[in-house]
Amino acid sequence: MNTVFPANFPGYEIETYRHMAVWSLFGLIFSIIVHELAHAVIAEYYNMPILSIRLFIFGGVAEFKGRPSHPRGEFFMAIAGPIMSFFLALFFWATHIVLSQNFGVGPTSQSFQYLGYLNFWLAVFNLIPAFPLDGGRALRAAVWHKKKNLVLATRYASNLGEIFTYLIMGYACYRLSFFDDIIGALWIGLMGIFMLGAGHYAVRQTESWSLLEGQDVRDFISADFVSVSPDLTLNDFVEKYVYKYYQQNFPVVDGQKLVGLIDVHKIMQQDRKRWSWTHVASQMTTLDEIYTVDIASPASEALDMMGRLNINTLMVTQEKKLVGMLNRSDITNYLAIMMKLERGKIVKNSI
Repeated sequence: MNTVFPANFPGYEIETYRHMAVWSLFGLIFSIIVHELAHAVIAEYYNMPILSIRLFIFGGVAEFKGRPSHPRGEFFMAIAGPIMSFFLALFFWATHIVLSQNFGVGPTSQSFQYLGYLNFWLAVFNLIPAFPLDGGRALRAAVWHKKKNLVLATRYASNLGEIFTYLIMGYACYRLSFFDDIIGALWIGLMGIFMLGAGHYAVRQTESWSLLEGQDVRDFISADFVSVSPDLTLNDFVEKYVYKYYQQNFPVVDGQKLVGLIDVHKIMQQDRKRWSWTHVASQMTTLDEIYTVDIASPASEALDMMGRLNINTLMVTQEKKLVGMLNRSDITNYLAIMMKLERGKIVKNSI
């Protein structure tokens, strides 16, 4: 921004341009947060809970819990962000006009003017019908409504997004080759790579939802596991369980109640001299720190949960009693096989 302001608003000192850049950066961050909050409000209204909003170098991304509930909600949730950006653009432009008329044109009013332009182009860019942009989500909702098929709609929107991605990556190469714009080309190229990955992930995710339709955690749990008592010493735990059973994690059960989880790798980091008098209870991960899932929960939700938390195992409970363990690899291996055997049915049977 330090180069943008001198080119568009000449005549100020360097320090003034720095202040304009800093305040505009804060204004842009505020605008992105409000943009994402607009998505969140409409999503909650249509029963599509948002788990988190992540801000990063390219803007913001709202993370949803599970799949969209219906196309109408998906459509209005998608366009809520750009609409809010248009309103912000009008607000900043109006503020610029008021300040200019009452106090004259200066750095403050011109900073608001610049934020108005930023929000306008942010809205326009997001309305491009290329997934995962907001316009691509709106397009997916429209196709989903017409074809009654979420997987087909996601593939269609993702394919358009892929074409758009290659176009902007080509533009990045053009900027680099003819203008030596290394920073700009790198920025655009990284954005293209992010969009390409997000589009492919969305297709795989909706295909997974389709294949796991009607299946619960109980269909994938492993009941063949060994649990340990919290009263065991680490020495007994290693001698009687680690050397005998090939598990990386052992559920810690007091009676029939799950109270924690002990990680073999964590034990190996402890001083062996302390094993004889240190108990499992003092080294385990407590129940409020581990992640459990009910046996009747949809398998797709459990898979999304493990991906979101970046974990590979969930403890499966029924009425607060441990009944098994769910490994992410068991579900992903199933999906890999089914995608090869029934790829055509994924589209035909999807809602």
